[in-house]
Amino acid sequence: MSLVFCTPAGSLIGGKGWLPTEPFDYAWGRFGCNRLKCGACGQWVKQHVPSTDPDARHYECACQQYDAYGYHLIGSDEGHVNAFITEWACAGHPEFQLPAKLDGVGIDGDAALPSIVQRALRHPPFIAPDIRNPSFWVQRLYRLLQTDAAQGIIGDAVADALGSSDAVTVRAAIDFFVQIPDAPGGERLPLIAQQARSRFESIADPNSPNTNLYERLLEAVEERLSLGNGRTPDPNAVSIARQSLLDGSASSGVLFRIAAHDREWFCNHAADIVRVAPAKLDFVFEALKDVARHDRVRVLRNLRRIDGSTNDAVLQFAATLGEPDRSFTLKELSADRA
Repeated sequence: MSLVFCTPAGSLIGGKGWLPTEPFDYAWGRFGCNRLKCGACGQWVKQHVPSTDPDARHYECACQQYDAYGYHLIGSDEGHVNAFITEWACAGHPEFQLPAKLDGVGIDGDAALPSIVQRALRHPPFIAPDIRNPSFWVQRLYRLLQTDAAQGIIGDAVADALGSSDAVTVRAAIDFFVQIPDAPGGERLPLIAQQARSRFESIADPNSPNTNLYERLLEAVEERLSLGNGRTPDPNAVSIARQSLLDGSASSGVLFRIAAHDREWFCNHAADIVRVAPAKLDFVFEALKDVARHDRVRVLRNLRRIDGSTNDAVLQFAATLGEPDRSFTLKELSADRA
């Protein structure tokens, strides 16, 4: 039987966090590994939450012990003064295979997945301690079923749920693609954002009434601007992101990602972005810190033309740059007034 390993070496979790009890639950998120083994003494690492300190989780083997108070990825603090030096590591988890039951939900095979996903987005069969993502249970199902076929069915079912009339279901579906942007079905998000914008804008986020679901949907589109494994940004997501910047609906996160992955467009349209949403000026300045100096000066010249207060802000920003950028920028800007 093949095993699934937590990466890079497993994780610890405090007393208030989730430590799964099922052996097949590997730590793909911010929770603990339940199959840690010590490479020095060979023992399985035991753990318990002390009655005198419920915020802590006490871990120990024959040669070492440790009290965790939050999420700790083993090896993440290597090189730090107080690094946790250990030979504890994930010993591997058995694969979750169908047919099976997960939190009382019977799953006979792949054909059952769409209806299970639809129900679970609205009514999760299990809510993990200290994890607030509304789609967490569906994410867990997706991570446990590692075949392309199963993950494709789950991703498409979540994308279908974006058309639901129930705001809670839609909010959870959006959250799924924020957390797993490269899941199958995610490629449909930009088209949905374009075609159903008014519908999403009319629905308040059930978790945050001051925000509408179109703004949440843009967060999922934003995640597709920097897909993992070296993949190029989703071109349709780039198009929607550009549009949202030019109409003022984009978040600062969209701005920074466009500045990083679509730099020429950002430099050409930074002033347009600020004209529509003056509050984004400071974010534009922050993004310009990573832009080559000649392009930065070009953007600053365009920004100066907006109005007097923006011109003053540009000069103040230029004065904060480190050398030699500061002198170069101020000289170029001064030449404009000569």
